[in-house]
Amino acid sequence: MSMKRRKGKEMKSFAELKRDAKKGTIWMEMVERFGKTGEDIPLRLRGPRLLVGANNVAIFFSNANGEKSECRIARASLIDYDENGLTVYGFGMRPMNAEETKCWVAWEEYEQSDEYKTLVDNDVRFGWNRSWWCRKDFFTVRGFPYLVTDAWDKYGKKSDWNTGMIMDKNVRGDAILKYRIVESAPKR
Repeated sequence: MSMKRRKGKEMKSFAELKRDAKKGTIWMEMVERFGKTGEDIPLRLRGPRLLVGANNVAIFFSNANGEKSECRIARASLIDYDENGLTVYGFGMRPMNAEETKCWVAWEEYEQSDEYKTLVDNDVRFGWNRSWWCRKDFFTVRGFPYLVTDAWDKYGKKSDWNTGMIMDKNVRGDAILKYRIVESAPKR
């Protein structure tokens, strides 16, 4: 069995986390949620909770009332799990690669053409939106539909027009949830 090492700790896989969850013997306590700690974590999520199950996309906790809550995990590569706890990461940002940049530059050149300027003028005059569809088609035909819209494409990417970066589900971003393993069941 191959295990990753991070910061001197033996990392476990998502499959091992799911197996451990199904045993129903591990107690975890949320210590950070989207950068907030302590009293800033909602009351219903505080305190030790029993890990009671898992499926292909989530693990499940039982709260003090016995109700189940779900912790979704979008990609196995977006977690760190070891004997001390679990960290779940959000999707990360990356710069455009060479092909994306080449396509973007080609679009910027096309935007300066008389053909496109006429299209924009007609949109304004007649209340059309053909220039938007032209832009959408331009990127879609070239295989980069996520460069024209901020919606997720089928490969898990979308562009951020403000930064020129690509949000990619395959890139690890910031930690969004952190749990520590509690050694024993809490007294109730």
